[in-house]
Amino acid sequence: MTRLGRFAGKFTFGSDPAQGETVYLTARKLPSGRYAPAMMASTAGDEERVTWYRQDDGTLLIALPGPLWITLDEASSLGYLSLSADFTQAARLTTETVGKEQRWTVRTSQGEERRVRYTLDTVAPLMTAKGSEDMPDLLHPASLAPSLTTIQQTKDAFGADLSDVDLAGQDLSQVDLSQADLRGADLTGTRFDGATLHFTRFAGATLAGIRCEGADLDDANFTGTGLDGLAWGTPSSARRLSLSQSSARGFLPATKPTDFTGANFSATDLTGADLRQLTLTGAQFPGAVLDRCRLDSVDLTGASLRDAVAVGAVLRRATLRQVDAHGAVLARADLSGADLFQARMGANAFLFPLTGIAPGDLESGVYVTSKVIAAFAAQGGITLRSDDKMRTVQAGKRWLVLNDGGPYDIRLTDSTMDVYNDAPHLRPAVLHGASCVDTKASGAGLAKADLRGVRWHGPRATLDHADLEGAVLTGGLFVGTDISQAFLAGADFTGAVLIQAKLRGCSTTSGEGGHTLCLSGALLHGADLSETVIRSGSAVGATVATAEGAPLFSLPASDRESFDKKDVPALAPKFANAGFPLSDNARISATQLWLLDNSGSGDPGSPRRYKVMTMSTRLRVMNADNDQHLFYLASEDKKHLEGAAPTPALVRLFKDAGYALDGSAPITARTYWTVITGTGTPTGVPTSYGTLRVFPTADRLRVTGVSPVRLRDHPEYTDGVAFGATANLTGAFDANTLGPSGHPRRHVDEGLLDRDLYLTPASTESTS
Repeated sequence: MTRLGRFAGKFTFGSDPAQGETVYLTARKLPSGRYAPAMMASTAGDEERVTWYRQDDGTLLIALPGPLWITLDEASSLGYLSLSADFTQAARLTTETVGKEQRWTVRTSQGEERRVRYTLDTVAPLMTAKGSEDMPDLLHPASLAPSLTTIQQTKDAFGADLSDVDLAGQDLSQVDLSQADLRGADLTGTRFDGATLHFTRFAGATLAGIRCEGADLDDANFTGTGLDGLAWGTPSSARRLSLSQSSARGFLPATKPTDFTGANFSATDLTGADLRQLTLTGAQFPGAVLDRCRLDSVDLTGASLRDAVAVGAVLRRATLRQVDAHGAVLARADLSGADLFQARMGANAFLFPLTGIAPGDLESGVYVTSKVIAAFAAQGGITLRSDDKMRTVQAGKRWLVLNDGGPYDIRLTDSTMDVYNDAPHLRPAVLHGASCVDTKASGAGLAKADLRGVRWHGPRATLDHADLEGAVLTGGLFVGTDISQAFLAGADFTGAVLIQAKLRGCSTTSGEGGHTLCLSGALLHGADLSETVIRSGSAVGATVATAEGAPLFSLPASDRESFDKKDVPALAPKFANAGFPLSDNARISATQLWLLDNSGSGDPGSPRRYKVMTMSTRLRVMNADNDQHLFYLASEDKKHLEGAAPTPALVRLFKDAGYALDGSAPITARTYWTVITGTGTPTGVPTSYGTLRVFPTADRLRVTGVSPVRLRDHPEYTDGVAFGATANLTGAFDANTLGPSGHPRRHVDEGLLDRDLYLTPASTESTS
């Protein structure tokens, strides 16, 4: 029993049929502003629903919606019944069944039982305990919900109206409450274990401490409820459950795997909630607050996170394939190991794969063809008009259909042609500072997304075929990430760490606005730029790597004497000035390299010049024109390089490696220096190297960093990151792309500066 008593049913009460036209019991507002019960409603609606609560002595407390409790005005000589919001003022009533009708009796404070009668006056109807015997006293009940006792005995409350009923602490286990109305009910501590709650409505109900262990919550509606801190057990199923517009901070909806497919959490506050045991495919979270929410390993395939705020949420190993996350805020979220295949998080949306259409069908004229119109209608349900214009963005690879519902962006990647919607109302997601270790996002839509400081790295991390047009990825960590064939026009990787990242075959051509790829200040050691051409982009201040190491800065040729003398104190200020300080125990050693002029070789497929460098245990052979690594020789093969021309044995070694070497090629021996910078990473230095190499040229000394590179701001790599040469440095930057030095590559083509200077970051020449 609750504080109000034991729920004894809900009814409407019509007047005595013998009195003529039926009217219903309702609340009448008096001139004084108070309310009184009256038989005056022409129809029985929500305001005419009457709730009973049985007391220990068998009497009833009776309430109309509000709740407004029927009271007895004993101070009045007429004995009127009135209504009060204070249930402690409620009168005690009993009922008597007379055929299909009822009579009510009210008990006075003196214990006297008085018959309740009423008038049918349309002007001032009333109910009284002192009415004359000629006044009607029969009421015609219509049941809306059985009593709690009946519900518990029959286990059936299908469709029952239990709205605003006090069921606190009651046991409704195993009861079929499908389609029941529990809106506004007090369910504090109520047990629904094993209950069937299909389409049951709980909006506005008080749910503190309820239990739903094994309950079937499919299609149940908890809209607008309070679930803060609630752990209600593990339902048997909760498909299409609605918790929209609710407060569920710290909510634990299940402790064992449970199917919440298609559940609706729209605009719900799930801050700190633990949803790890749920299957949430197709679930709806638009506008939800998911700050610090636990969603580890949860399947969210096809879910909507549009405009959700999930700052610091944990989505490790979650499946987010084809989610709609336009406008979502995932700042500082942990998406490590998550699968974001074709996730829609950018300023455009993937729509459908386009089949049966060839590039020629998209480049045949100014307007869209009938074949394309038919394909859009059949495959995407999209209506195009014959006067919609076509625009070729990149011949054979990318096109725009200019339609009022679009524009529609058609992209050819590998053998797949995909259609995207570039509608201006789509807002990009925010993943500022998110953790994405080994996160997979093949084909994800991240156009214009905020990825500042994101940590998207690891041997399984992917962004291949992703749409990153206009995305802001400044300061991001992308070590080893596969970004192959991504769309990068207008993407900003300023200051990003792209060491050993795979950027093969990326598109940098923009459809609108002419935005270019920015790699300024990025770390591109060992990045693979094969088949990628950066058009009019910027890599100012970026660090790349050749076979000799990462070009860092230059020293004047006059410092050669200090290197010959291995004078670390004299050189240390110059290295510190360039941003690469030496430790107290730094040391310098001289090492040989050889240049072989192979211009006399008749093999057009072999380099014109070879460079052979001494490594720790072997010799590295490179193309001297672009520092491309070719193959290794054994250390003992050094003897074949000591003459003015190659020995026949050396020619054979080259041939065995697949390269031609002119037997009369002049050999020039040179010395370079290896600098061991000393133990520890100097504080205040964002990047450092344990080993540096210094190569003399006619007018300067070139300083390069040797693998691995140490990263101060990324403790994930305590031992540094190993790297090789950046692939396709020669072909990746077009004539107008600004290289690390700040010069366009055409200055190299025009002979205004050499390639080494072009690849050396700007403002790093040390002359002090």
